[in-house]
Amino acid sequence: MPKNILQDVIPPERRSIRSIPVPRRAPRSIRPDIPISDEPTVSEPPKPPEIETYDQYKSRNDHKPSKKIIWISIGVAVIIVIFAILSLFESATVKITPKEQSVSAIGQLLLADKEGADNSVSFEVIKIVKQHGIPVKATGEKDVEQKASGRIVVYNDYDANSQRLIKNTRFETPEGLIYRIDESVVVPGQQVKDGKKIPGSIEVTVFADEPGEKYNVGLKDFTIPGFKGDPRFEKMYARSKTDIAGGFVGKMKTVSENDLTTAQGEIHSILTENLAKEIESQLPDSYVIVKDGLFFQFKPIPQSDVKEDSVQVNEEGTLNVIVFNRSLLASYAASKFAPSFPASDVRIVDIENLPIIISEKESFSVDTTTSFEFEINGQIILVANIDEDAIKRDLVGKPKKEISAILSSYVAIDKVQPFVRPMWKRTFPKSEKNIKVEIVAGEASQQ
Repeated sequence: MPKNILQDVIPPERRSIRSIPVPRRAPRSIRPDIPISDEPTVSEPPKPPEIETYDQYKSRNDHKPSKKIIWISIGVAVIIVIFAILSLFESATVKITPKEQSVSAIGQLLLADKEGADNSVSFEVIKIVKQHGIPVKATGEKDVEQKASGRIVVYNDYDANSQRLIKNTRFETPEGLIYRIDESVVVPGQQVKDGKKIPGSIEVTVFADEPGEKYNVGLKDFTIPGFKGDPRFEKMYARSKTDIAGGFVGKMKTVSENDLTTAQGEIHSILTENLAKEIESQLPDSYVIVKDGLFFQFKPIPQSDVKEDSVQVNEEGTLNVIVFNRSLLASYAASKFAPSFPASDVRIVDIENLPIIISEKESFSVDTTTSFEFEINGQIILVANIDEDAIKRDLVGKPKKEISAILSSYVAIDKVQPFVRPMWKRTFPKSEKNIKVEIVAGEASQQ
């Protein structure tokens, strides 16, 4: 058999994929938690997305409120708190317009009587005394005998009755010096204030029983010798208001008649102004001054403060003024000019400027006159007084809608406007102090 030449030839070494050396790799570490399986790994196909039902959504979100719900809840809570706080500060204002009437008072005479007789209005006379002096140039001198004088306050702690002291009533110091009053006076009786008895008092001028410097004394206490042996001796007494001075016997500097007259005129002007201010400051609010009823009197008192070239001229001024009780005068005027006015408790608008004219004023005497006629020469406006405290008591805790029925018994009321706070409250506050009554002027008062 022929020889196969190709087998005898050794061909060059051919490389095969099988003959390519494979590099050795480090053995992989085997995780103990992953089981090794000889079965081939087959990847699972992705699952389709799970569709959530409404019940699942609601269950998942029930415990998670939305921001909108949270803010609404906060707003409601704040409103509730505000309402609660405002309710703690409840209050009410009741604006009331009282009934009023404008009437003419011209042409009718009215009667004033000290004792308040029927068909009249009672009056009182208040007396005030002041002293004043100014220096005047001396022009000469003369022999004089001058009695000391000064102001004292007489007290009546005996009983509630007034006590009249006649002209020349004596007052005695502990040293036995005697002074007298030069006019009759009436000392008011005791008064009761805050449950305590207060002695009545009046201020008067006293003059020494004799001229001379020994009667010039400082502040003293006085008894009334005329009451010795009488219970009034211990209960009626006096005390100095000023020093008692001016007593003199000898030569005294003098001023000319013209200078004296000029000085007295200036002093009278000053005293008139001071007395008018004094009466206005001392008058109780329940009284009104009759401007046509002011009576001034002046008299000289001993000179003082004598120097080489001047002397002080002194004068004493006395003001007697007629006064009315405001309420009594208003009620009297209502009975005369408006007898059908629905309220018995009334007042007169701007009563301080009421044009009162005293009839036969020239014959009026503050010491002896007990009654006189007068005229109110003009228009007067009568206004019903409102009992504010009674209204507050009647409205406490009552429904707002019932105010008309509640206040229907108040004949003095013309109009009423209630304002309750907070505005949603339907009842008045339960405390009187939280209810305010405001009186509103009517049309006649505003004119």
